[in-house]
Amino acid sequence: MSLVPFGCSHMASISNAISKRDSTTPNNTTFIGGNSNHKMIEDIYRFSNRYPLEPKFFGEHILKDDFIRLNPKNCVIYFQSTYTNRLWLPNILNSHTSSFHTMLPNSSQITLDNKIFEEELIDFYQKYVKFFWNYHLNLLDLLQKIDMLQTYIKSKEIKFIHTFWTFGSHSAEWEQVMNDVFKNSDFDFTKVKEQIQDILKKIEYEKPAGYDTITGWVQSFTKELTPAEKYVDSSHYKPWIYEKIYDDIIYPKYLELS
Repeated sequence: MSLVPFGCSHMASISNAISKRDSTTPNNTTFIGGNSNHKMIEDIYRFSNRYPLEPKFFGEHILKDDFIRLNPKNCVIYFQSTYTNRLWLPNILNSHTSSFHTMLPNSSQITLDNKIFEEELIDFYQKYVKFFWNYHLNLLDLLQKIDMLQTYIKSKEIKFIHTFWTFGSHSAEWEQVMNDVFKNSDFDFTKVKEQIQDILKKIEYEKPAGYDTITGWVQSFTKELTPAEKYVDSSHYKPWIYEKIYDDIIYPKYLELS
């Protein structure tokens, strides 16, 4: 039974961490990281229908033809959903599988590889965040898609594990951009919040040590550590934390399902 994980750059970091040790990683494991939720759902759909995915490097792993030939019914899909402010849309740009995840120049792969359009692309993403991104609305949208995705995967008799990395964004940058719109909006989030709680009761997802998100769980056992002890850069953890995520969450559930 093969393990096929989908996630953001934290998934690639898990891959890098466990590849540097004697690992329990199952054969044919291919880590698919560095993506937004939009692209992950697209890739899981394509994988479950045995449509080819774009070849792309993630850490030390690469998607190859033998991955495409894997039978999804002989696999456990691990879906680690990520920050809701990351955006991917179908496009014909260079690095068209990459996501927008920052408004800073020279930071997102899609803007790096389309330098001639970088200013326009960042402007587009800034307008998206300002007028269309909101914590509650985008979390609700993600949960609805996860509910449909899980129902679909089950209908195809494919086994899966789902965890939330977080429920929101990963930088105050987005909050600052959309703040004026948010302050002047009379939108009532009461019903949205109720729907969020309703869907969270319906969908299947792992709760490490009772926490809804991996970041909440990690914070519980690293809260006494300094940033230098916890992080390797502004947003990624030390390798031992990623190993713990794999050993405590992913691998035990994989064994249970396989």
